[in-house]
Amino acid sequence: MRYEQAYWGMMGLLVGDALGVPYEFTFAGGVPAKDLIEYEPPEGFPKAWPNVPAGTWSDDGAQALCILDALLNGDPNERIETEVAKRLVAWYQDGLWAVDNRVFDIGNTTRQSLHRIINGVPATQAGATGAKTHANGSLMRTLPIAFWKGSDDAVVRAACGQSRVTHAEAIPMLCCAFYCLWARYLAETRHPIQKSWDMAWEALYCVLPKGILTANVQLIQLWKGPPEGSGYCVDSLHSAKLALEVGTDYESTVRHAISLGDDTDTTAAITGGLAGILYEKIPDRWLEGLRSRETLQPLFDQLAVYLQSP
Repeated sequence: MRYEQAYWGMMGLLVGDALGVPYEFTFAGGVPAKDLIEYEPPEGFPKAWPNVPAGTWSDDGAQALCILDALLNGDPNERIETEVAKRLVAWYQDGLWAVDNRVFDIGNTTRQSLHRIINGVPATQAGATGAKTHANGSLMRTLPIAFWKGSDDAVVRAACGQSRVTHAEAIPMLCCAFYCLWARYLAETRHPIQKSWDMAWEALYCVLPKGILTANVQLIQLWKGPPEGSGYCVDSLHSAKLALEVGTDYESTVRHAISLGDDTDTTAAITGGLAGILYEKIPDRWLEGLRSRETLQPLFDQLAVYLQSP
Protein backbone atom coordinates (compact mmCIF):
# COMPACT_ATOMS: atom_id res chain seq x y z
CA MET A 1 0.00 0.00 0.00
CA ARG A 2 1.26 3.47 -0.85
CA TYR A 3 1.89 5.92 1.96
CA GLU A 4 -0.71 8.32 0.57
CA GLN A 5 -3.37 5.62 0.77
CA ALA A 6 -2.40 4.67 4.32
CA TYR A 7 -2.36 8.33 5.39
CA TRP A 8 -5.81 9.04 3.97
CA GLY A 9 -7.06 5.77 5.42
CA MET A 10 -6.03 6.82 8.93
CA MET A 11 -7.36 10.33 8.48
CA GLY A 12 -10.57 8.90 7.05
CA LEU A 13 -10.99 6.71 10.12
CA LEU A 14 -10.34 9.58 12.54
CA VAL A 15 -12.59 12.07 10.76
CA GLY A 16 -15.36 9.48 10.39
CA ASP A 17 -15.13 8.64 14.08
CA ALA A 18 -15.23 12.31 15.16
CA LEU A 19 -18.06 13.05 12.76
CA GLY A 20 -20.15 10.20 14.15
CA VAL A 21 -19.59 10.94 17.85
CA PRO A 22 -22.50 13.38 18.37
CA TYR A 23 -25.04 11.06 16.72
CA GLU A 24 -24.18 7.86 18.60
CA PHE A 25 -27.10 5.88 20.08
CA THR A 26 -29.59 7.68 17.78
CA PHE A 27 -31.97 5.47 15.80
CA ALA A 28 -31.71 5.86 12.02
CA GLY A 29 -34.84 7.96 11.70
CA GLY A 30 -33.59 10.36 14.35
CA VAL A 31 -30.30 11.21 12.63
CA PRO A 32 -30.41 14.59 10.83
CA ALA A 33 -30.68 14.66 7.04
CA LYS A 34 -27.41 13.62 5.42
CA ASP A 35 -26.55 17.09 4.18
CA LEU A 36 -26.81 18.37 7.77
CA ILE A 37 -24.40 15.83 9.27
CA GLU A 38 -21.38 17.80 10.49
CA TYR A 39 -19.13 17.80 13.56
CA GLU A 40 -21.64 20.17 15.14
CA PRO A 41 -25.20 18.84 14.71
CA PRO A 42 -28.15 21.12 13.91
CA GLU A 43 -29.36 23.28 16.78
CA GLY A 44 -31.56 21.34 19.18
CA PHE A 45 -30.19 17.90 18.32
CA PRO A 46 -29.53 15.92 21.55
CA LYS A 47 -25.82 15.10 21.22
CA ALA A 48 -24.69 11.75 22.60
CA TRP A 49 -21.70 13.37 24.32
CA PRO A 50 -22.69 17.00 25.04
CA ASN A 51 -19.46 17.75 26.91
CA VAL A 52 -17.17 16.51 24.12
CA PRO A 53 -16.04 19.33 21.79
CA ALA A 54 -16.89 19.01 18.11
CA GLY A 55 -14.22 17.30 16.02
CA THR A 56 -13.01 14.94 18.76
CA TRP A 57 -12.22 11.32 17.90
CA SER A 58 -13.30 8.73 20.45
CA ASP A 59 -12.03 5.34 21.57
CA ASP A 60 -12.18 4.11 17.97
CA GLY A 61 -9.59 6.58 16.72
CA ALA A 62 -7.40 6.46 19.81
CA GLN A 63 -7.20 2.68 19.75
CA ALA A 64 -6.46 2.67 16.00
CA LEU A 65 -3.56 5.03 16.68
CA CYS A 66 -2.40 2.64 19.41
CA ILE A 67 -2.34 -0.15 16.81
CA LEU A 68 -0.39 2.04 14.39
CA ASP A 69 2.04 2.93 17.19
CA ALA A 70 2.49 -0.79 17.97
CA LEU A 71 3.11 -1.54 14.30
CA LEU A 72 5.74 1.17 13.93
CA ASN A 73 7.40 1.18 17.36
CA GLY A 74 6.69 -2.23 18.84
CA ASP A 75 9.43 -4.67 19.78
CA PRO A 76 9.75 -7.03 16.77
CA ASN A 77 10.63 -9.84 19.16
CA GLU A 78 7.32 -9.50 21.01
CA ARG A 79 3.96 -10.84 19.92
CA ILE A 80 1.57 -8.29 18.42
CA GLU A 81 -0.84 -8.99 21.30
CA THR A 82 1.73 -7.83 23.83
CA GLU A 83 2.61 -4.62 22.00
CA VAL A 84 -1.03 -3.74 21.39
CA ALA A 85 -1.98 -4.50 24.99
CA LYS A 86 0.74 -2.18 26.35
CA ARG A 87 -0.64 0.71 24.35
CA LEU A 88 -4.30 -0.01 25.00
CA VAL A 89 -3.61 -0.05 28.73
CA ALA A 90 -1.70 3.23 28.38
CA TRP A 91 -4.69 4.67 26.51
CA TYR A 92 -7.14 3.45 29.16
CA GLN A 93 -5.09 4.64 32.13
CA ASP A 94 -3.33 7.73 30.78
CA GLY A 95 -5.15 8.73 27.61
CA LEU A 96 -2.45 7.70 25.12
CA TRP A 97 -3.52 8.98 21.66
CA ALA A 98 -6.81 10.29 23.05
CA VAL A 99 -7.68 13.91 22.35
CA ASP A 100 -6.78 15.94 25.45
CA ASN A 101 -5.79 12.56 26.99
CA ARG A 102 -9.47 12.13 27.81
CA VAL A 103 -10.92 8.62 27.52
CA PHE A 104 -14.64 8.25 26.86
CA ASP A 105 -17.03 5.78 25.22
CA ILE A 106 -15.11 2.62 26.10
CA GLY A 107 -16.95 -0.64 25.42
CA ASN A 108 -17.63 -3.07 28.26
CA THR A 109 -15.81 -5.97 26.57
CA THR A 110 -12.68 -3.87 26.08
CA ARG A 111 -12.83 -2.44 29.59
CA GLN A 112 -13.11 -5.88 31.19
CA SER A 113 -10.29 -7.31 29.08
CA LEU A 114 -7.96 -4.42 29.90
CA HIS A 115 -8.68 -4.86 33.60
CA ARG A 116 -7.61 -8.49 33.27
CA ILE A 117 -4.34 -7.39 31.66
CA ILE A 118 -3.77 -4.77 34.38
CA ASN A 119 -4.29 -7.52 36.94
CA GLY A 120 -1.62 -9.71 35.39
CA VAL A 121 -3.39 -11.86 32.80
CA PRO A 122 -1.22 -12.26 29.66
CA ALA A 123 -2.45 -10.33 26.63
CA THR A 124 -2.88 -13.55 24.67
CA GLN A 125 -5.35 -14.83 27.28
CA ALA A 126 -7.15 -11.65 28.30
CA GLY A 127 -9.68 -11.33 25.50
CA ALA A 128 -13.33 -12.01 26.21
CA THR A 129 -15.11 -15.02 24.77
CA GLY A 130 -18.74 -16.01 24.42
CA ALA A 131 -21.57 -15.07 22.07
CA LYS A 132 -21.98 -11.65 23.69
CA THR A 133 -18.48 -10.59 22.66
CA HIS A 134 -19.18 -10.33 18.92
CA ALA A 135 -19.12 -6.54 19.10
CA ASN A 136 -17.08 -4.31 16.80
CA GLY A 137 -14.63 -3.05 19.44
CA SER A 138 -11.60 -4.70 17.83
CA LEU A 139 -12.79 -4.20 14.25
CA MET A 140 -12.97 -0.42 14.70
CA ARG A 141 -9.22 -0.16 15.42
CA THR A 142 -7.68 -2.79 13.15
CA LEU A 143 -7.06 -0.76 9.95
CA PRO A 144 -3.32 -0.12 10.58
CA ILE A 145 -2.68 -3.86 10.34
CA ALA A 146 -3.58 -3.49 6.64
CA PHE A 147 -0.39 -1.42 6.26
CA TRP A 148 1.77 -4.35 7.45
CA LYS A 149 4.43 -5.12 4.84
CA GLY A 150 3.94 -8.84 4.59
CA SER A 151 1.89 -11.62 3.09
CA ASP A 152 -1.87 -11.96 3.40
CA ASP A 153 -1.23 -14.73 5.88
CA ALA A 154 0.88 -12.42 8.06
CA VAL A 155 -1.81 -9.73 7.96
CA VAL A 156 -4.51 -12.23 8.93
CA ARG A 157 -2.48 -13.48 11.88
CA ALA A 158 -1.71 -9.95 13.07
CA ALA A 159 -5.31 -8.78 12.70
CA CYS A 160 -6.57 -11.77 14.67
CA GLY A 161 -3.84 -11.19 17.24
CA GLN A 162 -4.74 -7.58 17.94
CA SER A 163 -8.40 -8.61 18.27
CA ARG A 164 -7.51 -11.42 20.67
CA VAL A 165 -6.40 -8.87 23.27
CA THR A 166 -10.02 -7.87 23.91
CA HIS A 167 -12.31 -9.83 21.56
CA ALA A 168 -11.07 -13.40 21.39
CA GLU A 169 -13.98 -15.12 19.64
CA ALA A 170 -13.56 -16.37 16.06
CA ILE A 171 -16.23 -14.06 14.59
CA PRO A 172 -14.68 -10.71 15.63
CA MET A 173 -11.15 -11.95 14.90
CA LEU A 174 -12.14 -13.04 11.39
CA CYS A 175 -14.00 -9.78 10.79
CA CYS A 176 -10.76 -7.95 11.61
CA ALA A 177 -8.75 -10.22 9.31
CA PHE A 178 -11.17 -9.77 6.44
CA TYR A 179 -11.36 -5.99 6.89
CA CYS A 180 -7.58 -5.63 6.67
CA LEU A 181 -7.45 -7.75 3.53
CA TRP A 182 -10.33 -5.75 2.08
CA ALA A 183 -8.45 -2.51 2.73
CA ARG A 184 -5.36 -3.91 1.00
CA TYR A 185 -7.28 -5.09 -2.06
CA LEU A 186 -9.31 -1.88 -2.20
CA ALA A 187 -6.04 0.04 -2.32
CA GLU A 188 -4.88 -2.22 -5.13
CA THR A 189 -8.03 -2.35 -7.27
CA ARG A 190 -9.47 1.12 -6.47
CA HIS A 191 -12.93 0.22 -7.90
CA PRO A 192 -15.42 -1.38 -7.93
CA ILE A 193 -16.22 -2.13 -4.30
CA GLN A 194 -17.52 -5.61 -5.07
CA LYS A 195 -14.26 -6.66 -6.74
CA SER A 196 -12.10 -5.84 -3.72
CA TRP A 197 -14.72 -7.42 -1.43
CA ASP A 198 -14.65 -10.68 -3.40
CA MET A 199 -10.85 -10.73 -3.65
CA ALA A 200 -10.51 -10.29 0.11
CA TRP A 201 -12.85 -13.20 0.83
CA GLU A 202 -10.96 -15.41 -1.60
CA ALA A 203 -7.66 -14.48 0.04
CA LEU A 204 -9.04 -15.19 3.51
CA TYR A 205 -10.26 -18.64 2.50
CA CYS A 206 -6.81 -19.39 1.09
CA VAL A 207 -4.96 -18.75 4.35
CA LEU A 208 -7.37 -20.30 6.84
CA PRO A 209 -7.37 -23.92 7.96
CA LYS A 210 -10.44 -25.85 6.94
CA GLY A 211 -13.26 -26.60 9.34
CA ILE A 212 -14.81 -24.34 11.93
CA LEU A 213 -12.94 -21.20 10.84
CA THR A 214 -14.15 -21.60 7.27
CA ALA A 215 -17.70 -22.07 8.56
CA ASN A 216 -17.41 -18.82 10.51
CA VAL A 217 -16.10 -17.00 7.46
CA GLN A 218 -19.11 -18.19 5.49
CA LEU A 219 -21.39 -16.93 8.27
CA ILE A 220 -19.81 -13.47 8.00
CA GLN A 221 -19.67 -13.35 4.22
CA LEU A 222 -23.21 -14.59 3.59
CA TRP A 223 -24.93 -12.70 6.41
CA LYS A 224 -28.36 -11.57 5.20
CA GLY A 225 -29.36 -9.08 7.88
CA PRO A 226 -30.16 -5.54 6.70
CA PRO A 227 -27.16 -3.25 7.31
CA GLU A 228 -28.23 -1.04 10.20
CA GLY A 229 -25.11 0.40 11.81
CA SER A 230 -25.32 -1.73 14.94
CA GLY A 231 -22.48 -2.71 17.26
CA TYR A 232 -22.40 -6.27 15.87
CA CYS A 233 -19.11 -6.70 14.02
CA VAL A 234 -20.67 -8.59 11.09
CA ASP A 235 -23.26 -5.87 10.61
CA SER A 236 -20.49 -3.27 10.76
CA LEU A 237 -18.74 -4.84 7.77
CA HIS A 238 -21.91 -5.01 5.69
CA SER A 239 -22.93 -1.49 6.73
CA ALA A 240 -19.54 -0.22 5.53
CA LYS A 241 -19.96 -2.04 2.22
CA LEU A 242 -23.40 -0.51 1.73
CA ALA A 243 -22.11 3.00 2.47
CA LEU A 244 -19.20 2.55 0.05
CA GLU A 245 -21.55 1.34 -2.67
CA VAL A 246 -23.96 4.24 -2.15
CA GLY A 247 -21.35 6.98 -1.74
CA THR A 248 -19.65 8.81 -4.58
CA ASP A 249 -16.92 10.49 -2.53
CA TYR A 250 -15.64 10.49 1.05
CA GLU A 251 -18.25 12.96 2.26
CA SER A 252 -21.32 11.17 0.92
CA THR A 253 -19.96 7.78 2.00
CA VAL A 254 -19.41 8.58 5.68
CA ARG A 255 -22.61 10.58 5.87
CA HIS A 256 -24.50 7.52 4.67
CA ALA A 257 -22.73 5.39 7.28
CA ILE A 258 -23.85 7.78 10.02
CA SER A 259 -27.39 7.91 8.63
CA LEU A 260 -27.73 4.21 9.54
CA GLY A 261 -27.88 5.33 13.18
CA ASP A 262 -26.99 3.46 16.40
CA ASP A 263 -23.19 2.97 16.58
CA THR A 264 -22.55 5.95 14.33
CA ASP A 265 -18.98 6.75 15.31
CA THR A 266 -17.77 3.20 14.83
CA THR A 267 -19.65 2.60 11.58
CA ALA A 268 -18.25 5.88 10.23
CA ALA A 269 -14.72 5.04 11.45
CA ILE A 270 -14.77 1.60 9.82
CA THR A 271 -16.27 3.04 6.64
CA GLY A 272 -14.17 6.19 6.71
CA GLY A 273 -10.90 4.29 6.77
CA LEU A 274 -11.82 2.50 3.56
CA ALA A 275 -13.26 5.64 1.96
CA GLY A 276 -10.04 7.50 2.74
CA ILE A 277 -8.01 4.80 0.99
CA LEU A 278 -10.39 4.82 -1.96
CA TYR A 279 -10.73 8.56 -2.57
CA GLU A 280 -7.54 9.98 -0.97
CA LYS A 281 -9.43 13.19 -0.27
CA ILE A 282 -11.46 14.52 2.68
CA PRO A 283 -13.27 17.89 2.80
CA ASP A 284 -10.96 20.63 4.08
CA ARG A 285 -13.47 21.78 6.71
CA TRP A 286 -13.42 18.33 8.29
CA LEU A 287 -9.64 18.08 8.23
CA GLU A 288 -9.28 21.54 9.73
CA GLY A 289 -11.94 20.84 12.34
CA LEU A 290 -10.33 17.60 13.56
CA ARG A 291 -8.97 18.32 17.01
CA SER A 292 -5.37 17.36 17.95
CA ARG A 293 -4.48 16.55 14.36
CA GLU A 294 -1.13 18.30 14.91
CA THR A 295 -0.13 15.53 17.33
CA LEU A 296 -0.30 12.96 14.54
CA GLN A 297 2.53 14.20 12.31
CA PRO A 298 5.41 12.37 14.05
CA LEU A 299 3.54 9.07 13.76
CA PHE A 300 2.68 9.71 10.12
CA ASP A 301 6.32 10.60 9.41
CA GLN A 302 7.29 7.20 10.81
CA LEU A 303 4.61 5.56 8.70
CA ALA A 304 6.02 7.20 5.57
CA VAL A 305 9.50 5.88 6.32
CA TYR A 306 8.13 2.41 7.05
CA LEU A 307 6.13 2.14 3.83
CA GLN A 308 8.75 3.72 1.60
CA SER A 309 11.65 1.63 2.86
CA PRO A 310 12.60 -1.61 1.02
